[in-house]
Amino acid sequence: MSAYGFNSDATGRTIVCPTCGLRYPITAKFCGQDGTILSGLAPQPSTPGGPKHCPSCRTVYPSYAQFCPADATHLVSSSPTVATSTAKAASAMTEAVNTAAPPKVTDNRDHTQHVSREVLSANNPHSDSEIGFGGSSNEDLSQENRVIGKTIAGKYKVEGLLGEGGMAQVFRATHLGLDRPVVIKLMHSSMPSMDTAMKRFEQECKVTAKLDHPNVVSVFDVGTLEGRRPYLVMEFIQGESLRDYLDREGSMSIQDACTVMMQVCSGLAEAHAMGIVHRDLKPENIMLRERSDRPDWVKIVDFGIAHLKQGGQRLTRTGIAIGTVDYMSPEYLSDKPIDNRSDIYALGVIMYEIMAGRCPFVAETAEAVMAKHLWGTPMPLSHFRTDLPAGCLFDQLAEKSLQKEPDDRFQSVTDMRDDLQRAFKEYQMTQKNS
Repeated sequence: MSAYGFNSDATGRTIVCPTCGLRYPITAKFCGQDGTILSGLAPQPSTPGGPKHCPSCRTVYPSYAQFCPADATHLVSSSPTVATSTAKAASAMTEAVNTAAPPKVTDNRDHTQHVSREVLSANNPHSDSEIGFGGSSNEDLSQENRVIGKTIAGKYKVEGLLGEGGMAQVFRATHLGLDRPVVIKLMHSSMPSMDTAMKRFEQECKVTAKLDHPNVVSVFDVGTLEGRRPYLVMEFIQGESLRDYLDREGSMSIQDACTVMMQVCSGLAEAHAMGIVHRDLKPENIMLRERSDRPDWVKIVDFGIAHLKQGGQRLTRTGIAIGTVDYMSPEYLSDKPIDNRSDIYALGVIMYEIMAGRCPFVAETAEAVMAKHLWGTPMPLSHFRTDLPAGCLFDQLAEKSLQKEPDDRFQSVTDMRDDLQRAFKEYQMTQKNS
């Protein structure tokens, strides 16, 4: 089922999320965008209008949607021809995928999003920059893209848009004095709640600037544009996100997977030692530099929803979760206190995904994925790898990191990294003796 089909309801009635405004079928329990509980809300009639699509992942959504729940990107209007053919083709292709036997290593994204992306690409040959990032179909973005070609603070010349999320745009720029590429994260000029958004963005600046580690993105400068748009200047990472890698390759070798995980653990250990919980770890927020033989091959980015455990102000309301459903811990979904062990749960999901080629919990809807996180049991990691024997240390490591109760997981990322090293040594011995 496509996202457009999921958000539509045959009865013409839907539930509107009071937080983000997205509509869901009257049977929905949670909002896939922000985790708001929908049970008990009164249904409302659907509103007419043309569909929209996400310029990042190209999933199709109805007209009332504002953001993509997968990556928080602003949605743009789709032409009727493209949207109709996309929704029909996505539905047909998804049905075919669901009835086919899964391979040993499967696609690392859920079927709905993967199919929708491929279909829209086939129907619309335009590049991302033409259909979303600064294109004429999105007036709001084109207005904000006026900063391209301008110089900020007299030293950062903005050259182009790299990406965009629900709270900010990310630009590539050049530090004129040093002739060095940098990344500028600039908050949108218009947000539903500017005060909260400003506080959250400023918090990200403070949190990220505190960290100084080879496996965490470096912050060079902060400032404010036009007196009300804060920005963050960070190092430019030549490479790709772990998500891009997985979309292309499907999974990683055991050696590369262990290297990635151990470097993420190292960077995260630095953050946890300073009382910082990331709270949104996912492949999109892990960057891979071009050379894999470097101790800083892996960089953790986007501490935008992190908060300090000691004295930090939590900027989310009860019942509202911020993050990506596939990587949310059970306590996160239950609105219980969050600590470093929630990051460990997300790391367990990421490790599972880069080794198995899919997340431990896969379903057609966000609420079904949430239910599996709360009550489901994943298949052993070795089920998806011919080079891992059943019951190996990697199976035990994945099982421990994905425990429902935080007390049953690793209590620190350092402990998890130590077990990763032991599991990899066992794997090398097995390969040597086979």
